[in-house]
Amino acid sequence: MKPTGKMISLLPWLFQTQFASQARKRRLAAEEVVGMDDNIVVPEGGVEDQPRKEPALDDKNLVTVTETFVVTDGDAVNDDLAPVDEEAPATAVSPVSPVDTDPSAESESAEPEVVDLPLGNTANDGGGHAAMMSQAFMDGLNTGLFDPKWYQATYGLRFATQREAFDDYVRKSRFAPVNPSPKFDSETYHRMYIDVFHAQQSPLQHYLLHGRSEGRQHVPATVRWYPREIVAPRKTLTPAAGKLKVALCLHVFYVDFLDRFAKAIERFPVTVDVYLTLADASFETRARQLFGEHARVNKLETRVVPNRGRNFGPVLVEYGQALQEYDLFCHLHSKKSLYSGKEQTQWAEYLIEYLLRDVSVVTRLLNAFAADDSLGLYYPTTFWMMPSWVNHQTMNKGFMREWQQKLGLGHIPSS
Repeated sequence: MKPTGKMISLLPWLFQTQFASQARKRRLAAEEVVGMDDNIVVPEGGVEDQPRKEPALDDKNLVTVTETFVVTDGDAVNDDLAPVDEEAPATAVSPVSPVDTDPSAESESAEPEVVDLPLGNTANDGGGHAAMMSQAFMDGLNTGLFDPKWYQATYGLRFATQREAFDDYVRKSRFAPVNPSPKFDSETYHRMYIDVFHAQQSPLQHYLLHGRSEGRQHVPATVRWYPREIVAPRKTLTPAAGKLKVALCLHVFYVDFLDRFAKAIERFPVTVDVYLTLADASFETRARQLFGEHARVNKLETRVVPNRGRNFGPVLVEYGQALQEYDLFCHLHSKKSLYSGKEQTQWAEYLIEYLLRDVSVVTRLLNAFAADDSLGLYYPTTFWMMPSWVNHQTMNKGFMREWQQKLGLGHIPSS
């Protein structure tokens, strides 16, 4: 276990996205996008013309720091069934990923360039929902709002078909601000139409099937985060990373999260030991069914605990000593928000995706820990729909100063 050290605070998709290196050089090829689709409007002045201030890096122990960059809002426009040039090629931005140019990975064979994918399943059979999804898929391709080659290159993923890439976007965009192309910004659509977010629907899927005909609008992809220091671990699991002893500590208040967690680690890069704290004894049977014979689980331990001390109390009280024997451990808990009158699980899905499920991200973070003993913590950036004040110390400032003095820590930024 690594209780101290540097912190990695990364947008998960910045491990492999080209935004980090290209955002300052071009405006996501905005002029080209507008040239192909007159119904998309770039905010006045564009991305690169907006003033920005580079803050000084106060904490030299911080491996990767990100800053928020808000682009001046422009007038979004609805495509409203505009005629589409079927012969026009889709736009693709050539990736220049910081991972691809990592000098420490010279021994790793270069991955092949992203190539055009076969179309995949476009059949309308299989019921009404399947037909609507096929319609959305084809509309996305024909309008250029979904660019499978760009999507694959941007997020460092590999798909067998264009339809497989589209389905991946639809699933992730319900809870993460991934974009389908330079022509459509998913986060902006969710923020503009909070009913779509609360319904846990994919922004582009909703726009193509419903929003366009309802007069809803969209804007081009917007770069909001810039890394100030790049962490570029290798893309494939290193021998050292493969030998790390890893534990997963999961606190379960909602029993259906047992299935979510078990599904999420089906392709986890290394095998793990699982430590469960269960809020109800009735959960134990299901827990053993799912994890007892799981292909990625070496050992399973379960404890029924009172739901006190939030999610940290149970794991520290029950398993604190056992975790000292591990190189790394990952802690998650079942999380649902009920403020909207309907269960909201997007925050939990976001964390599960970029801590457990996304093989590309998890492989890189394991490699990073194996290569640098000074690293102490990895976490996905704050959930994108949280208000900005959650990133500030607020009422915890006094407590943090006390611990800062006791531990002999240096300056801690106020936000």
